[in-house]
Amino acid sequence: MSSPREGVAYGDYAISPERFHWQSQNSAGSSTPVGRRYINQGDGPDSPWTFQLFVQETKDHAFRACGPVIFLDYRGEKPMSITWRLQYPLPPRLYEAFSVLRGQ
Repeated sequence: MSSPREGVAYGDYAISPERFHWQSQNSAGSSTPVGRRYINQGDGPDSPWTFQLFVQETKDHAFRACGPVIFLDYRGEKPMSITWRLQYPLPPRLYEAFSVLRGQ
């Protein structure tokens, strides 16, 4: 995740301490294997996937582990804009750093 002032490659940001907006790779859509993997996370024997969220404030910062996430919904295609629910809420400092409201 980059700061808007540094040129954002992806539209990734915290919506709340418990929810995170993440943008997939440009090749992922709801009908692609990768897109279906996100949408069907953990549903049945064909989808044993679980996902962990790692974010960074800028490309020069280390990635921070934010823990496991659960798929909530998506919009768009190639890339998909996905909303995840974090299993553990972001601490206030990380929420502030990754919030859509940062810098305002």
